[in-house]
Parts: sequence; C-alpha cells; structure tokens
Amino acid sequence: MLVELQPAFILHTRPYRDSSLLADILSLDYGRLTLLVKGGRNPKNYQRYLLQPFRPLSVSWQGKSQLKTLVSLELNGQAFTLKERYLYSALYANELLNCLLLPGDPQQEIYHLYLSLLDDLFLKKNLEISLRCFEFDLLNVLGYGIDFENEFNTGKVIEDGNEYLFIVDSGFMRNTFESSGKLLTIQGSHLLAIAEGDFTRHEVRLTAKKIIRAALQPHLKGKALKSRELFR
Repeated sequence: MLVELQPAFILHTRPYRDSSLLADILSLDYGRLTLLVKGGRNPKNYQRYLLQPFRPLSVSWQGKSQLKTLVSLELNGQAFTLKERYLYSALYANELLNCLLLPGDPQQEIYHLYLSLLDDLFLKKNLEISLRCFEFDLLNVLGYGIDFENEFNTGKVIEDGNEYLFIVDSGFMRNTFESSGKLLTIQGSHLLAIAEGDFTRHEVRLTAKKIIRAALQPHLKGKALKSRELFR
C-alpha cells in the first residue's frame, strides 16, 4: 500500500544496519509509525537532512508489514526553531509520544495537540502551563483522563476546603486518614483550579506536575525518560 504526502513530524531516528535509518514519525491520519529510510545515513542522501524533529513534513511511504519504507518526504511549512528549555520540552514530548502511542493507531487529535504544543514552545509561552495542558489532554485522548471534580469512590464533588489523596489509575478520594503514607495528598482548591485550567498560581502548577508524574508512571512501565535528564 502506498500512502502519499501525509502530514507528519519526526519523533526520533536511529541507525539501522549498514547505512539505513529507522525513523519514528507522528502522522496526521496514521498515528505513530516506524519507517525504514534506505541509505538514510549516506551523506549524499538529501532525505537525511530533512529527517529532523520539529519540521512539518509531507511524507510518503509504502509497505504491507508494520515496518514501512520511506518513499519520499518534503518540507510542509516553517520549522519550529527551539532553544534551551523549550527544546528540551519538545524532546520530552517526542519521547512521551513514542512511549505511549501504539503503532498505527490513528489519532488526529493527538497530532493537533502536538502541533499546538510546538506553537506554544516556539512562541515561548509559559513552559509549565503548556506542558501540563499537553500531558493532561494527551491522557484524556488515550482514555486515561483524570477526574478533577469528583471523588472516584463516592462520586461526591471535590470541595475547596478538603484534602484529597491521589490513587493512580483511579482518581481522588477525601483524605480521612491520620497518615497517608506515601500517597500524594492534595488540596481541593488545587484540584478545582486544575479542572478549570487555571494554572496562574505557582503552587497549583507544582501540584499539577506531581499529579502528572504519578499518573504517567504506570504507562511508562518503569522506563526512565532520557529527556528529563536534560532539565537537570
């Protein structure tokens, strides 16, 4: 099957055999795919210079197996020039998508979430807010969304003045224990702010970061994200 001129971004490339490359891409209509780029490491291969992250591309490929073969690619817009922490954040997003997305699962909404994140990073918007919105929206699309408005065990509405425990893969429950052990305890006011997308307070942004770190962990299956080391 031949797919022509599909909007896509490069997520990651790695060497393959003598002179080829494997390129992980995020495409608009076909989701995450791995393409074989024959001769992709050859300096004379023009495709090598286009296979860079954060460049909007039009990609054509063919093949019947899970591993498709790149036929052609061309630029499809202005590259997102990113530096320092904005670059590290984009690399983190690429690694996260590579870990969480199943190959060949079409998710147009995720493609647009990613494009929106790159826009935010290019414009140097608030880094923490942009990343948290991307992460929470990504979990929602994948079916792992977190309910910030209701207790998972009782269905009761989360209240401003109460304290809650975060149970990964379940949600929040009111903290009625003298000691919560290693469980993450959170103020109800923070949860309600996150539910409304209000990250103006520094303490709310810190809470959101703790929640998303805990929520992502089971889906990463113990894999440490290399891009996080860049921030350190």
